[in-house]
Amino acid sequence: MTELLVLSGEDLRRLMRLDDYIHAVAAAFALYADGKSFAPAPVQIPGNGEGTFHIKAPSLPLGPGYVAIKINANFPQNRVTGLPGSGELSLGISNPKSPTHRASDVG
Repeated sequence: MTELLVLSGEDLRRLMRLDDYIHAVAAAFALYADGKSFAPAPVQIPGNGEGTFHIKAPSLPLGPGYVAIKINANFPQNRVTGLPGSGELSLGISNPKSPTHRASDVG
């Protein structure tokens, strides 16, 4: 079984420079413009009437292939009681057969 690597937002900030992110996003948009990436419509799931959950899951055909899954909870009224109004879980996965297989959690 492959070991799961969990990275925090701080871990990512130490590992990548802003220029790296800008380059990666530009490359992803170029692939999307050329029809070479997959970005299904986002899914919205109603919460308890006071908020929503959003799920997005694009993929890129780079290297071994990558998928990112982002789940976001948005409950703005929670802030009135001092609770967080939102939370996020992001999971990035590469082909498990790849020697660079990685998964990360940022949130």
